[in-house]
Amino acid sequence: MPIPMTPGLVADLERAELRVWRDFYRTAPSPAVVACGLGMQEYGPATAFRMSKVDVMVFNRVLGLGLDGPPSPSTLESIIAGYEQALVPRFHLQLAPLVTLGPTMTAVTDLGFAPGSNWVRLVRDVGSPGPVPTKFRIEIVDRDRAPLFAEVVCTG
Repeated sequence: MPIPMTPGLVADLERAELRVWRDFYRTAPSPAVVACGLGMQEYGPATAFRMSKVDVMVFNRVLGLGLDGPPSPSTLESIIAGYEQALVPRFHLQLAPLVTLGPTMTAVTDLGFAPGSNWVRLVRDVGSPGPVPTKFRIEIVDRDRAPLFAEVVCTG
């Protein structure tokens, strides 16, 4: 059954993703924090996530930017300064859905940022997708395998 993507649902999904990423960064074990240069800073509804030692954009981005209105110039300057001070090699300002036009986009482009690639979020109902023939398997990364998973993510 198709899910109607209303502006309210889109905003709720953005907030849910923010909560998940915040929990991920807050609960990271100390060795991973040190090894990856992991940190985050909240700016109202937006959060700047960073892994200064991992040059992977998904770990070095701002989520929720513009979610509750356009960010102030001083907020944007603080976000940028935070990444620069942490020596993050690359990061991006990911605009909240539905604000890719208008004052939030203007505030970001006025600082020299340009729109990049778009990320797709897929939504489906909670019903089983059914069997898919494959030789692959999905396994849970438990505590015993966590160091191996972290090594793959941190070294790229």
